[in-house]
Amino acid sequence: MDTIKIPQSSDDPQYILIYPWPDLVPMVAAAVIGIAIEQVTLCLLATIVLLGRYQRFRDGKPKMFVPHWLYGKGIGMPRGHTIPEPMDKVFLP
Repeated sequence: MDTIKIPQSSDDPQYILIYPWPDLVPMVAAAVIGIAIEQVTLCLLATIVLLGRYQRFRDGKPKMFVPHWLYGKGIGMPRGHTIPEPMDKVFLP
């Protein structure tokens, strides 16, 4: 078993039990969806495979790469009124 690194700053993900929350949330969501459609094993296995691929992708990229990439594609969800929409080409004062 790997040692758990204690977060040194507020930017590091919070741990729930022994898992960081970005890894635990999809597992819980897959369990809930699996219970709803009566295919828990299939949903959890698919989530484990997708999480493994996502972790490999995430480890090779800088922090906040995925949210910035999504924002650039127009999928991002800005949290303030001063953040312009990513697809706006003309800015009016």
